[in-house]
Amino acid sequence: MPTISVGEAAQMMGLPDFLIRDFVSYEFNGRKLVSQTSKNEGLAFDQDEVISFLKHLDSRWPGEDRVDPPDFIQRYLIFEARGKCALCQESKPNYDWAHILNWSASRSNNPHNLLRLCVDCHRSYGNNTKLLKGVKEGLLKHNHLVPLELLYDCDETTVPGTAVFCKDGRAFPAIATVERDQLATGFVGAKIGPDRCAVQRVGVISSLTNLESGEDYYLSTRLPGSIVNRSDFDKEIDRTKEQLLQGVGFAESSVHLVIRFTGDLTLIPGATISG
Repeated sequence: MPTISVGEAAQMMGLPDFLIRDFVSYEFNGRKLVSQTSKNEGLAFDQDEVISFLKHLDSRWPGEDRVDPPDFIQRYLIFEARGKCALCQESKPNYDWAHILNWSASRSNNPHNLLRLCVDCHRSYGNNTKLLKGVKEGLLKHNHLVPLELLYDCDETTVPGTAVFCKDGRAFPAIATVERDQLATGFVGAKIGPDRCAVQRVGVISSLTNLESGEDYYLSTRLPGSIVNRSDFDKEIDRTKEQLLQGVGFAESSVHLVIRFTGDLTLIPGATISG
């Protein structure tokens, strides 16, 4: 399976490197992030393990009582808010760990579901999910945890590396058809909680698997959200259907795709577009 670095794992999670290292050292809801190497060797991860742990972050905490986030998550939230209230940006004597999706419904201590709020802001705005989501995403961008990306709503099954098209503020798995608005416009670079994702449109994306170095890649006609090399693309096409060939990037390694949306769309030979 593809191996990725701490920085690449952090990019997929939309979290800082130091928190990824904490996930290796400390349990989160009964589980640690498993590394293939030791800290002395420089941490590296199986990419599937990172995606699995991303899903684990949203898991419901057991029991009936409210559970505060672990100490290392609390330290991250203080860092994220620069030692102040994440909302009013003032230094106050008392703070709460506020859940964006309320605890009774989510039972989630995913750091993407938490904010450090002063008691006053928590009391006044703790039930305003839309406002708190906006505050959280502003902090992620300010702290450069989602660089070169825009945030969209998405399905909870969407994972980093999915090729997507974006419409009305939502990201959908893309597929090669003659419907041009369903062609890929980016890739999911990071998952921000269960229903938000960061869509990367330029640069190098490392949240993909089993690429063949040196190959050009194209949007799949059969598997929404997937890409294939030209050889596999030629095997999967159905020439009785109207389909477009969309090049999306160039693999510089087994896990690194250089995004290259040229805008040049080619009709698959043998197919026709009616109308």
